Amino acid sequence: MVYPRTGYDIKNVSVDMPLASLSVASMVSGKRETKIIDMRVDSEWEKHLRQELRKEPVAVGISSMTGTQIKFGLDACRVVKNADAQVPTVWGGIHATLLPEQTLQNELIDVVAIGEGEIIIKDLMGALEKPNEKRKNELLKKTNNIIFKQKKGKEERQVRTKSAGFADLDKLPALPYDLVDIENYIHTKSMVGKGTEKALPFITSRGCPYRCTFCCNPRLSLRRWRCMSAERSYALVNEMVEQFDLDAVIFHDENFFANPTRAEKIAELINNKFNFSIQARMDALGRVDLQKMERYGLSVVQPGIESGSERILQLIKKDESVSEILKVNKKLAKTNIVSVYNFMMGFPTETNHELAESTDLALKLIRENPNAELSGFYVFAPYPGTELFDFAVANGFSVPNTLEGWAIYSRQHLQTPWIQDKLDVIKNIMYTSKLVDGKRLEGMLSSLHMPRSLLKKFGSHYRKRWENHDFSNKIDTKLMNFITRTYFGWE
Repeated sequence: MVYPRTGYDIKNVSVDMPLASLSVASMVSGKRETKIIDMRVDSEWEKHLRQELRKEPVAVGISSMTGTQIKFGLDACRVVKNADAQVPTVWGGIHATLLPEQTLQNELIDVVAIGEGEIIIKDLMGALEKPNEKRKNELLKKTNNIIFKQKKGKEERQVRTKSAGFADLDKLPALPYDLVDIENYIHTKSMVGKGTEKALPFITSRGCPYRCTFCCNPRLSLRRWRCMSAERSYALVNEMVEQFDLDAVIFHDENFFANPTRAEKIAELINNKFNFSIQARMDALGRVDLQKMERYGLSVVQPGIESGSERILQLIKKDESVSEILKVNKKLAKTNIVSVYNFMMGFPTETNHELAESTDLALKLIRENPNAELSGFYVFAPYPGTELFDFAVANGFSVPNTLEGWAIYSRQHLQTPWIQDKLDVIKNIMYTSKLVDGKRLEGMLSSLHMPRSLLKKFGSHYRKRWENHDFSNKIDTKLMNFITRTYFGWE
C-alpha cells in the first residue's frame, strides 16, 4: 500500500499516521505479507517500492484524495507499471469513490475500490492472486464495491459490481501499528495542546448526519453516522496510549459529539489519564457540559465556523447561526479548552462585504475567548459529490474531464472563476489568517524556526488591518506569500 504525498507535508507539523491505510491493512496483514510505504516521510519511497515489487505482490493499493495527492499517486503507479506492468494497481479513497469511472479511465489504474476498503480487501486480494484471467474476472465480479477493467479481445470495458453497505466499526481489528514507524508521526503538532510532546490520531466513528453543501460526506455516508461503542473506543485508544507512552490522542472523527451521551462516556472512561482533542460542531459543543469534559481531559476543539455571513451560512446549509456561534464561544471561554476555528471563503455569489463579515466574526471570537485561535481561512473548492458542486458549475466552474485534471485542487484553490475579481483580497486574508491571532503557530515554531517576537508583530499588524478591512495591500500579500511558502510549505 502506498500513501502518496498531499502537498502539505511538514514532518512533526502536518503529517499524521495514514489511518485509512492501516485500517484496510488490518483486515489482511495477519495472513498476508503487507507493506505500507508513506511517501510523505520516506524520501527513498521509489527505491523501497521497487524493492517490494521484486517480491511480486498481489497488488499495489493507492490512497487518493481530490487534489495534489492524485499527482503523487500517479507517480507511484508509473513506478509500478515500469517495473512490472502485470502487477495490478488498485485506487481507493474519497476521490476514487466519488468518481470511480473517470478514475478507472486512467491507463495506469486497473481496479477502483468504492467506499470502505475494509469490507472488500479480502475478496479483492483473493481474486487478484488468481493467475487464470477467466477465473480472476469471475471472482472480481463477485467482489462487492469495485469497478475494474475487463479485456475481451482487443476491447476493454469497465465492470462495476454490486454495492454493499458499510463496515461495522466494532468488528474491525485493532490497527497494525507495526506496519509503520511510529516515530514519523508521534511528534506531529497538529491539533494538540501546548506542552504535548507525543500524540497520535484515532477514529472512533465515521460519517456525519448533517447536510453542509460544500462537503462530500452526505454522499459518502448517506448522512449516516456510525460508531464504535464507547467501551471499545476507550479500550483501543488506551492500549495505543500505553503502547507508545502518549501524552494525548487526536480524535479524527468528523463529528465527535454526534451522539453526546456516547462522547461523554468515552471522556468519562479516559478520566484525564491523557489529554484529547476533537472535531465538533459549535451547536454540539453548546449541548454538552464543557467543564466536565475539560476535567476528563478535553484540551482542544476544532469546529468549522465557515462564515460570518448569515446568507452564506444558509447557502451552505450549515444549520448554525452567527449568534449561536458567538454564544458557544463565550461558553468555551469559561474553560481552558483551546478552540481552533476554521473558516471558508470564496463561495459563489459571496461579496466583499460578506468576506468582511467573516473576518469581523473571527476577530470577535478571538477577542471574546482568550483561548480561541484561527486555524485559517480556506478557499472553497467545488469538490465532486457535493451539493454545491452543481451550483458552482452554474456559476462558471469548468469540470475536469480527466483524473489528472483534479490534481490541481488544493485546500487553497484559487482557480474558480467567481473569485478572480477579488483574488488579491482573498489571498491576503488566506495568508494573514495564519498569523492574525498571534499564537496559532506557537506550537509549531520549533519545527518552523520563526522567532516568536516576529510572529507577535505580524499578529498585531494584521489584526489592525483586519479591523479596518484593509486586505488589498499587494506588498503584504507578496511578503506573506514568501513566508508561507518558506515556513508552511504551501504550494
